[in-house]
Parts: sequence; structure tokens; C-alpha cells
Amino acid sequence: MSAADGKNQPLVSIGMPVYNGEQYIGEAIESLLAQTHSNLELIVSDNASTDSTLDICEDFARRDARVTVLESDHNRGQIRNFRKAFVATTGKYFAWAGDHDLWHPEWAESHVNFLENHPEVVLAYPQAVFISPGGDEIPNNFVNFDTFGLNKRERIDAACRRMIGAGNRVYGMYRSDALRKTPVFPYFCGPDRILLMELSVHGTFKQIDRKLWYRRYREDETAVASGIPDEYESLIQRYRRYLFDGESAAPWHASFPVLSQVLALILHLSLKPTAGNFRNILWGPYMARIYFKRRKHFISKEIRLAINRLVLNRSKGKGDVA
Repeated sequence: MSAADGKNQPLVSIGMPVYNGEQYIGEAIESLLAQTHSNLELIVSDNASTDSTLDICEDFARRDARVTVLESDHNRGQIRNFRKAFVATTGKYFAWAGDHDLWHPEWAESHVNFLENHPEVVLAYPQAVFISPGGDEIPNNFVNFDTFGLNKRERIDAACRRMIGAGNRVYGMYRSDALRKTPVFPYFCGPDRILLMELSVHGTFKQIDRKLWYRRYREDETAVASGIPDEYESLIQRYRRYLFDGESAAPWHASFPVLSQVLALILHLSLKPTAGNFRNILWGPYMARIYFKRRKHFISKEIRLAINRLVLNRSKGKGDVA
């Protein structure tokens, strides 16, 4: 596709949630507006930034009609902002975009072409180059994962089992109609994992075999990208930032995310349920306890059954629950 054919291109919607992103957001927006696939809309959802982010975004909106800026009168937390950025879009395809990342000019075109030719695929995502705050390439532990060619049960089980790298896949390009069938970023710790598990019910995932995305890791994320254990305090802050408006709103368990998850997993696996009814009662709390809350209303029956199979296999020594 060429830019001249823009009117005949499917509309690609891009949601960019941002909070205090003045350092890189200008580069990020320019990178998206320079795509060879020109029929796109960029929805920037500002989460009550206190720096010059809003001014930068509004300047782009004045110069390019494809850019829309959504303001907020107070910080609503990352999860609500991610959801808000999607709800406002109208395109056939959708992608979330980090306010500090960069994209190859053919990123959108490559994904649209693939999705147009493979209707069974609901999520396509590229190979990633991880870069430091200064723009230098850094080692990464990116895990290649797709469910292309698997039947429905196989792909659901794979999506539930392979949770490593979920944060990379979530920045791929979705079929918007499939994404709307999921709990889009549920108010839960680890919402990207829940979203991708539910999305697997509706179609397959496929990685595009090209390096089209430059994911910039901030100072508190660089160690994770390179496979080096992160500082515990940094991990705590990331959980707080993701779920809550501010530290004062965070419950006590947000200060112990890893410990809470490990204890919950040990508790459930130690029960090793065998009776069918007993399993059905226990597996929902298993997922809920891992993420600190007793909530499972947004998890579908098919995903509950898949997790149940994985837990049973783990209790029998046949595999791990990722």
C-alpha cells in the first residue's frame, strides 16, 4: 500500500495512554504519523499530566487532523487510561502505543496486510528491538510466541500457559471487533494476561517476522528487559502505578506483589483437587488469589477450563503453570 491509496486503506486506530511523557512523546507521535499506511487515527489519552505532555499533544492535533487528544481532570490509573484510549477508537484494526516507543515506517502496513490476508488471526505483533532511554539497543529476553496453526483448545491452553512476554504481545495490532469481545484491560493486576487469554478464544496470534517496533525501556524497566533481576522497590512502584491513582490509594497487599502471588500459587497447588465439582470451585479463586482479589466474573468458562487443565497437569507433575 502507498500513502496515495489512503482512502482505500482500512482504518487503523492507535490508542496512546500517557502520563508525564514529555521527554519522548513528540518522537513517538512523529513515528506513528510517518507510517506508510496513512489511513489512521491516533487517540492520545492524557492522564492528567503535570508536565508539558498535554501541550505537545495538542500542538500535534492542531497540525494533523488524525490526532485526537483526550484530557482527564485527575489521574485515573493506567488501567482505566488504557481502556479509555481504546473505547474512543473506530478503526477496523487497533493497537496500543507506548508514549516513549518508536516504530518502523512500515509497521502498520505490514500488520494490516497480514491481517487482511489471514482472517483467522486476531492479533499480530512484530519482532521488537529494545532500546535504552538514550536510544541504544540493549539485550532482551523477548519470547517469540504465537498460536498460528493450532486448533481452538490448543491455542487457548498455550495462551494460558505462556504468560512470559505478555507485555510485548499486548502492543500488537488487533482486530477491533475481536478485542471488544474481551474484558479490555480489566481492573486487575496483570490485566494484559487476562486480556490475551480471553482473546485466544476468538482467534489465533501471529508474530510478524520483521523488526518493526523499538520498545524504549525507562530506567526502572531496563533490568527486566535484559533479564537482570529488577529492584524490588521498582517492581512495587510499577504495580502501584498500574493499578492505582497514587500510593495513598494502594491497599497493603500492593507492597508485596511477588510474595502474594507465590503464596497463592503454593496454596492452590497444595490442594491438588481431584473431584470435578471441587476443581470447579477452586480454580476460580486460584486465578483471583494470584492477582489479589476474589473476582472472576470477567473470566470466561473456556478460560476457566483451560486453567483447570493446567492446574491438574501441574499437580500430576506433567507441566508448569506459567
